[in-house]
Amino acid sequence: MSREREQRKALLLSQIQQQRLDLSTCQRNWLQATESFDRGWLTLLNLRTWAVAGGGLMAIWGLRRPRMLMRWGRRGLGLWSSWRLIRNTLKRVQR
Repeated sequence: MSREREQRKALLLSQIQQQRLDLSTCQRNWLQATESFDRGWLTLLNLRTWAVAGGGLMAIWGLRRPRMLMRWGRRGLGLWSSWRLIRNTLKRVQR
């Protein structure tokens, strides 16, 4: 009985070891696949303080010159809409 128990224990330990190896391989693959997203996210987090400061300056500037802020807002919206139109058109052409 003791020998069967030792064999079972050895089998379970080898299974655990194999599962650990599989997990570390999957983790490495996952980190490689998401590396670009992680870099982008960290960049956004690093720019957060600058965005807050820039937003405050834009708010002050917008209070002093509301027409100019509206003009730049329309331009930004136009650029964004143009970008979406071009991107969607290119996607349709590639299909």
